[in-house]
Amino acid sequence: MSSLDIKLSAVENIRHIAHLYQQDADFTESLCRYLTGTDSSFKLPLGLCSSTFRARFSLAVTYALPFDIYVIDDNLPRSNDVEFMQRALPVFQHRIAQATVIVVSSKPSVLQLLCREFAVLTKGSLTCFDTLDKAGEVFDYAA
Repeated sequence: MSSLDIKLSAVENIRHIAHLYQQDADFTESLCRYLTGTDSSFKLPLGLCSSTFRARFSLAVTYALPFDIYVIDDNLPRSNDVEFMQRALPVFQHRIAQATVIVVSSKPSVLQLLCREFAVLTKGSLTCFDTLDKAGEVFDYAA
């Protein structure tokens, strides 16, 4: 998340971002502490924290904020940090279940998993489809 300020502590960053998005700062901070799995680095400036903590924290802030629309690519906001993802994935799934999600991908497995409707953008024209198979007739996934 590019809006994080490495001179500020995690707590200061969370409270600032929660205010910008009109979210409860205490709840947002609590959720970020849970997702990161630590309390020890929250009072330090982010620039002094480990790269692991900064990566966890950045994703935690992203997952902690509810949005009406999510635009994600086939990599999704994720991490190779298994412990973090065990806590974060249910939160993210809850968020996207209550929102509009636009997935940009050429991977059928990702689209089938995340989408109920499909569209193909070709030469500036967007065509909508009810099934991935119909969309696949227009867009060659193998190419």
